[in-house]
Amino acid sequence: MVLVNLAKSVYLQISLMGQYVPVNIIIENNYKSYIDFTFFNSPYTFTIERWARRGLTRYLDLFHTHVPRDISLYGVRVEDSKGGIRYYENKSDIEVNVDGTVVIGPGAKAMTIDQEVNCVEQGCRDILTCLGQIGAIHQQSMLEYAVWFCGKHPNPGTYSEFITLVTCQSIEHNDFIAPVARWTLVEFNDKSMG
Repeated sequence: MVLVNLAKSVYLQISLMGQYVPVNIIIENNYKSYIDFTFFNSPYTFTIERWARRGLTRYLDLFHTHVPRDISLYGVRVEDSKGGIRYYENKSDIEVNVDGTVVIGPGAKAMTIDQEVNCVEQGCRDILTCLGQIGAIHQQSMLEYAVWFCGKHPNPGTYSEFITLVTCQSIEHNDFIAPVARWTLVEFNDKSMG
């Protein structure tokens, strides 16, 4: 994998189904992300594109409405009285009036690229956490669970649903812990029709 537009690379270790697994998270400048790891001698790369380019705005909305976040790391979400949403570096020169209207002063600065990358990195970490949670419950049936979840929840409305969907899509696309099966070849045979 050749990456020329690298925004961030993070190395960490996680516990996955009782195993310590080294993981490398790679985030490109367009926020497309890769989660690389080897599990039971099989290499996996989860490629996350849902928050790349235009998808970042939707992701940031879910991310910031999920739980309170550290503003210095992740910026702040501000909704004006007309329902418009913007993201800022901090709360400097942003005033919320008693009636709920928001006044953005000239000193307010947009969320930084580093803060956006931090949000994406946290999403990757949350995918790994979700992978562990699915593995703890479904173990050898993770792929079947992922297929079921993706079919039943294609339009996430919350951050939790979004992370679970992206995790399940990654499980599906990588045949993660697919069951070992020996298949009998079945081919169409029109001679058997009559």
